Amino acid sequence: MKTLLLAFALLFASCTTPHWHSGPPAPGRGWIDLIPPMQLRVENAYYREGAPKRDLAAYVGTEVADYQLQKSGTLLLLSTQPMKDRPHDQPPVEQLMQSSVRRYRYHRFYFEVLFKRNSSARGSVVLGARSIAELDRLTEQLLADPDSVCNDRSTHCTVFPHDCSVSIEQKSNPPA
Repeated sequence: MKTLLLAFALLFASCTTPHWHSGPPAPGRGWIDLIPPMQLRVENAYYREGAPKRDLAAYVGTEVADYQLQKSGTLLLLSTQPMKDRPHDQPPVEQLMQSSVRRYRYHRFYFEVLFKRNSSARGSVVLGARSIAELDRLTEQLLADPDSVCNDRSTHCTVFPHDCSVSIEQKSNPPA
């Protein structure tokens, strides 16, 4: 039994080992390729309408969205946990992931990317692409100039807000 558990742990670790691009971990350099049946959990913090973000007194709660990577590669929204009376000036958590990104066959999750347009802007990122080659090309562009890949016109990139927590779960049963 111990041997079986050790083998599973090694297999799981090999499937979810982060990649570091030339050098130590740094914003934009650590990623995980998403593979079925991984799940992505997005939890976004909400604050009173008009209140500054990160003001603990203005914090009103969170919403959660769970996505699962399907065998086809698409990210399926499994569930949401909405909050009662979410502030109207902030989008629901399920709208944070672009539908165009969810439809791609290949996905790469970045723990944190530092954007040049705002030197303090950092966030988790999901890239989507039709092929591994395209995903690798987008990765090279993202590492060189994040703002050129993740901008308002991008159909390949979702940047999550700073107050949003994104995590990966590996499920033992493959999706249908």
